Amino acid sequence: MYKIHDVLIPARFLTYILQVLLTIVIWIQRSDNILMSMDQNESYDKKKKRFMATMIFFYFFELVEFLIMLWGLTLFNNKLSIAQIFFHSICILLLNWYIHEIYASIFVYQYFIVGGVIPILLECISIFTMSIYHRRFTKIE
Repeated sequence: MYKIHDVLIPARFLTYILQVLLTIVIWIQRSDNILMSMDQNESYDKKKKRFMATMIFFYFFELVEFLIMLWGLTLFNNKLSIAQIFFHSICILLLNWYIHEIYASIFVYQYFIVGGVIPILLECISIFTMSIYHRRFTKIE
């Protein structure tokens, strides 16, 4: 008999990996997206630095989320897994749309909030609440 986390854990990992792959594609085609967001007041180098800083920040969030998944503390939290799958799926759809339409680089920041910041916040909240639960209800010293 399958349990719900037997389905959620692979789905969570797959949506995470797909999001990472799409951000790699965005990194490769970054010059097109930066050119789409050019205006007369800012230079290409300034836009490129801002875009690359955002991407590095997002990759850091993805790395932290992967390390938390490897740690396994929040892996069997079904509600968190469903929320993670939801936010990563929305981000996958938005990033796919971003790649195919070659939008300006200003739009990618909004997608990184959906796919990077919110999942990390959920992980941290889950870890925090689990540590409170374990301290309060277990007597392991």
